[in-house]
Amino acid sequence: VLGGADTYALYTLQGRMLSGVVDIVAVVFVYKIAALLEHYYKLKHESFKYWAAFVYATAVLPIQLSHFFAVDTFLNTFSLMSVYFILRVLFMHRDKKEEAWKVFLYSGVSAFFWGLALSSKITAVYMIPFIFLLAVATFHKKYKWKLLFPAVGIWAVVAYFTLRIANPYMFETGNIFNVQISSLYIKNLIELKSYEDPTSFFPPIIQWSHTQPIIYSLVNLFMYAYGPVAMLLTIVGGILTFRKKNYVLWVFTLFSVAFFMYQSVQMTQPVRYFNIVIPYFAILAAVAIVYLGDIAKRWKYLAVPLLLFWPAAFLSIYVMPHSRIAASEWIYTHIPSGSRIAVEHWDDALPITLDGQRVQQLYTITEMPVFAPDTDPNKWNQLYGTLEQSDYYIMSSNRAWRSIMNAPDKYPIMSRFYRDLFAGRNTRFKLYGHFTSFPSFRYLGIPLEIPDNGADETFTVYDHPEVYIFQRMR
Repeated sequence: VLGGADTYALYTLQGRMLSGVVDIVAVVFVYKIAALLEHYYKLKHESFKYWAAFVYATAVLPIQLSHFFAVDTFLNTFSLMSVYFILRVLFMHRDKKEEAWKVFLYSGVSAFFWGLALSSKITAVYMIPFIFLLAVATFHKKYKWKLLFPAVGIWAVVAYFTLRIANPYMFETGNIFNVQISSLYIKNLIELKSYEDPTSFFPPIIQWSHTQPIIYSLVNLFMYAYGPVAMLLTIVGGILTFRKKNYVLWVFTLFSVAFFMYQSVQMTQPVRYFNIVIPYFAILAAVAIVYLGDIAKRWKYLAVPLLLFWPAAFLSIYVMPHSRIAASEWIYTHIPSGSRIAVEHWDDALPITLDGQRVQQLYTITEMPVFAPDTDPNKWNQLYGTLEQSDYYIMSSNRAWRSIMNAPDKYPIMSRFYRDLFAGRNTRFKLYGHFTSFPSFRYLGIPLEIPDNGADETFTVYDHPEVYIFQRMR
């Protein structure tokens, strides 16, 4: 504000930079948590903490989310910091009763960061059973049971006041002694939950209306958001944790599996919702890496390139021009001023404004209600009427066509419309331009591209959407 940067464009850029910094902090705390485990359990591998941090730092989903000004990186980092300070209590020297003040201090700091996590996103409530299990390990020694209740009291009070300050809108009044949750906040949560209905025509929900529980999310994590090698190592590491008496790693494994199973059977399954377990996936993967290193000494030299392959390809989307920007530049060059352009509802219209060029002054943009029910006659009157009057038809991502074609029972006519359009059977429009920014190694001079347009919509439509431009046939 003081620097004159309180505008939408600059504010979002500042937010993205802050998100990147926060995720770097997450890397640090993955390292610190792994270092605590390494020291406390006397692991003979001093490289364990480095592997954990490396796996997280190279995981594609955190890399992607650190480029967005959204809540996920903040939720992740604050949750990690809360867990770290609970572990600090657990890993204190249990024979030093005089360190009780540290128990209270670390409990308060853990609560502070959990309060910030919950202020960022309601998903932090799922951390409570996780933290509870770690607390059980912390206070199971007899001399520490007497510290349990005051520590829990401190945790609750600090978490509450942190939440009060960081997210006051969650509460009904400004009175700090009134703990009543805001009725509007509850109403908003209920409204969001109501959209999770297979019969709903709410546009973002359509893409998940026919997904397979568990399988859909597992495939997206395995193939795209986390990567095949990292995922296999995590599964192996999770199994290996039960070979030895390592309570904390057991809890990490159980939390990761429980959260994955819960989220993967929900109606809405955006892959970014799984970001909260990626740090613990990384730690479990590190378990597998050091174990396999004992079996095959040269394994560690192979692990690095295997883990780097997918993130190295994914980084290309930040090196190459954004597909919507590339498409917009092409549009300004190849589509004459005065043209009429049809675009789709619930998607970003193209071209975007570049170098001061005013889209409204150059083109007439009309939105089509593609997500309206096929049974609505007004949909077809408006859609066909718009197409009849348009010179070009632009899809700036697969947000509409992929979701609709995956739900042919809801959209039998619209699905056929898209099939005909892509197959070249549409007599009105032909393909004129196609822009992609798939993960690739072209920026390294290697002609290898890895199409990921089969991934969850939320994984592609923001930073590397697939753009189609169709021209009206005269």
